[in-house]
Amino acid sequence: MSNNDLEKKMVFILEQQERFVADAVRLKDALISVVGIVGKLATAQEKTDAEIAELVAAQRRTDGTVAELIAVQKHADAETATLRQHTEAELAAARKHADSKFAELAEAQTRTEASLSELAERLDIFINVVERHISGNGDKGPANR
Repeated sequence: MSNNDLEKKMVFILEQQERFVADAVRLKDALISVVGIVGKLATAQEKTDAEIAELVAAQRRTDGTVAELIAVQKHADAETATLRQHTEAELAAARKHADSKFAELAEAQTRTEASLSELAERLDIFINVVERHISGNGDKGPANR
């Protein structure tokens, strides 16, 4: 091989070596970027995991609160039902008592009306007697004897 051919091969090898070095530098820079991105992703993942853990804890607290509210609502429903039963029973008793009193009042009204009617008849008789006595029809005094 001639010196010229040898020199061309050496130049070719040197150019290839330069390309390999440039490619290696680009690969190194790319690898550094990828490592940086992976690091940021790992940090973001840790942050996301922590936030998810907080959300899970908050959901558990919410579940507990909802369970407590359900228990309180059930108790309130039971108390309301009991109160409603007592109120309905007391209302029924009060209605029955009122009906009884109204019946007594109606009877008393009927008796009063009968008494007033009888009293009116007696008053009419008394008025007639008094009128006859005043007019002399019922007088048994000295002039009529």
